[in-house]
Amino acid sequence: MKRVFVACVAVAIVMAAGVGCVAGDNSQVPVPCEAYQDTDPARPLAVSPGAKFVIVIASNRTTGFSWQIAQPVNQKVVKLVGTEYVPSRSDLDGAGGKEVWTFTAVAAGQTTISLKYVRPWEKGKPPAQEATYTIIVR
Repeated sequence: MKRVFVACVAVAIVMAAGVGCVAGDNSQVPVPCEAYQDTDPARPLAVSPGAKFVIVIASNRTTGFSWQIAQPVNQKVVKLVGTEYVPSRSDLDGAGGKEVWTFTAVAAGQTTISLKYVRPWEKGKPPAQEATYTIIVR
C-alpha cells in the first residue's frame, strides 16, 4: 500500500514538473520531458539530446538531511537545470517529501549522476544513503 502511495505521489510530482518543460517562447511548443524515479536507480535511462528529465527521490529535510551531487556531472552529456524540495501534504510534524532534480540531455553519450544523502554540517561522516543513476543520451 505504501509503495502505491509513493508511486502516486511521485507521478504527481513528475507531472507537475512536466508543466515546466515547455519552450520559453510564446508558441509554448512542448519540449520532450521524460521522468526517471528513484525506485530503480540500477535501470539506465535513455533520453534524446535536448530532452529534459527529472529524478525524483524521497527526502526529509526536517531531519537535516538533503541530497547533494556526490561527484561532478559530465556536462558534455547532461546539465543540471535545478533542484526543488517538495514537502508532503501531511499535517504531521516531521513528515518527509521528495527532491526533484531536473536535468537536460546535452549530447550523445553515457554518464552517471551520483547523489548522496547527507547533513551538510556533518563533515567526514559517510552518507546516510547513496544513489547512482546511469543516463544514456542517444
